[in-house]
Amino acid sequence: MSEWCPDESQIIGLTRVQIRDLIIECFIVAQEETLNKLQEQYTFMKKEEIPERVNQMVRDSFNTVNGNYENPSKTELEGVIDDLFNKATRGLKTPDSIAEMHKNYICRALMGAID
Repeated sequence: MSEWCPDESQIIGLTRVQIRDLIIECFIVAQEETLNKLQEQYTFMKKEEIPERVNQMVRDSFNTVNGNYENPSKTELEGVIDDLFNKATRGLKTPDSIAEMHKNYICRALMGAID
């Protein structure tokens, strides 16, 4: 498991906007872990580019699901999570173990979200 993941108690009761921000943070960490694991094979982006590129990818995912980035619904967040998971495992070649761990972590946060 990633050393990054905060304690489960820290992700219960988050707002939908906080979960959106958690998605961004989690996706950044997943891509950094992928870069560290694959090194030369990971040519999609450099470490210093990851935060900016991830932020844009999350915004693009909200557009893909016709979602509202500023005030996301639970359904929109679920769609964004699925879209990013597909982008990570297919396009960015994120190993399934890394992508699944981060997706499950975010889904647990979403289950405990306040409306």
